[in-house]
Amino acid sequence: MHNKKYKPYRNTLRNVFVGYAMTPIIIFTAITFFIIFVLGYKSVEKRNRDNNALLQKRLEANLLSYSETIREYSSSPTIIDAIKSENKRHKAYEVVYDFINAQDIKCNFYFFDSLGNMVMSNTNSPPEYIQDSNKLNWGVFKRMRINPGEVSASINRVYSPLNKYSIFTIGKAVLADEAIQGFIIFELLENDVLSIVTSFNGNDTVITDKYFNVASASNNNYTDNLTRLKNEYRITTGKTTVNGEKYYVCRSELFEGNFFVYTFTTLDYYEKTFLLGGIFLAILFTAITFAMIVISKRISLKKTEVIDDLLKAIYSVQNGNLDTVLKIDTNDEFQIIAESYNKMLIDIKKLIEQNNEETKRSMMAEIKQLESQFDPHFLFNTLETIRCMVRLYPNEVERIIVNLSSLLRYSINNTINRVTLGEDIKYTENYLEILKFRFNKRFNYEINLEEETLDCIVPKLLVQPIIENAVKHGFEGKDNLTVKIKARFLADQLIIVIFDDGAGIPKEKVEQVKNLLDEDCNSSICIGLHNVNRRIQLMYGKEYGLDILSEENAGTTVRICIPADW
Repeated sequence: MHNKKYKPYRNTLRNVFVGYAMTPIIIFTAITFFIIFVLGYKSVEKRNRDNNALLQKRLEANLLSYSETIREYSSSPTIIDAIKSENKRHKAYEVVYDFINAQDIKCNFYFFDSLGNMVMSNTNSPPEYIQDSNKLNWGVFKRMRINPGEVSASINRVYSPLNKYSIFTIGKAVLADEAIQGFIIFELLENDVLSIVTSFNGNDTVITDKYFNVASASNNNYTDNLTRLKNEYRITTGKTTVNGEKYYVCRSELFEGNFFVYTFTTLDYYEKTFLLGGIFLAILFTAITFAMIVISKRISLKKTEVIDDLLKAIYSVQNGNLDTVLKIDTNDEFQIIAESYNKMLIDIKKLIEQNNEETKRSMMAEIKQLESQFDPHFLFNTLETIRCMVRLYPNEVERIIVNLSSLLRYSINNTINRVTLGEDIKYTENYLEILKFRFNKRFNYEINLEEETLDCIVPKLLVQPIIENAVKHGFEGKDNLTVKIKARFLADQLIIVIFDDGAGIPKEKVEQVKNLLDEDCNSSICIGLHNVNRRIQLMYGKEYGLDILSEENAGTTVRICIPADW
């Protein structure tokens, strides 16, 4: 055991501390960071779409208001009379000014008679196209003449007095008695349109007609030399890359598809911010991990001092020194183990002294039984398992320590050598629980005892050595092992059956084991089985004892037969 190299538990504890503390945090943070990035990306896109929808709705409301009003004016007696007679224009001016002042987007208006002469306006200097003597034959006038019943809307960027530009032209012919009586034109002012466009932060906005002529843009980078939207930006809705820069574009229709509203959001800044955040987190977690390694090393050294003391004491016992006393004052499970260990050594020494007074056969059988049941290897392996699992499963370890302590006390209690079957099975279950904790899913057990058998008197530690032997040999060539314990009465006898589905025993070796059980002297082979069989025969006679049935690769059944005694 001393020659075998073991991985120091303090290293395992440190690795577990760092691995199980930092790894989930790093993974959780990385996943969270990625989710935030994706949600942020989606949020940027949603904000773009929402801004586009709000802008489209607001512009649409203004354009529809002008369209409906100009349609109303085109058949209004007040407007028709104002076009025909200068004396009746005062009321028309009042109506038009009240309407324009109520709009978000203001305009210049022009009223013409049927010959194209301007009769009303809110500006003394109309645009050049209005002053053209041939204006009725082209542009907006031509469209109004050809379709007098329809509202004409187009992008028409013209200069007006007071440094004002108009960008939308809305016009309609004035009809009366199925004849054109005049024309109405509204020129929507660029500054008011731009004021609405720039009120939505976080993205750039461009308004075009269906031929991609730009009416208004919050950023001129999207327009070419002909004041048209650049080809690479002419997409409906989605992502695009222009000159190495990524954009999210949303387009919506305006005024029955005559115009388009484009909103652009650059994605490069967001991606760069995410990249810098990722680099920062990587540096931060690297520093934290390094600090955790240093701190965990110090903590593991301090927390494993008690385990080192336990191991030293066990090694000392293995070397035959029964005077080694553990002094552990930690007020935890390790103190319970230390106290049980010290008591065990004291009781063992007392037991040795008491056994010196008994017959040689009884003394040797009892000593062999003690050595078989609680060889320090078993205690060492159990402590090793506890040490490996104490940080991972503290609640389970506490229970196993209590089971171990209870089993140790039971085993070293030399004041009794007979107990009820129920009591012996209870402590056997402590042993089974330790095995279950040690081998986890690889080991299972079942206990099925008839209720009447629980009060039957049996030798102490009757079943546990059989289980120990099953575990020792059953795992050979097997990944899993199941042990089943049953008890029943047969006439005036108590029959206890222990079955395991382990490796089994070759047929020729079964006979060898049966012969060894009948020998008076103990043997190093199947010492546990021999010890139990010998104790039964010493207490009850040669007609009682063990019977073994086994088949290679199919399992082993050990049948214990003793007289029923209450």
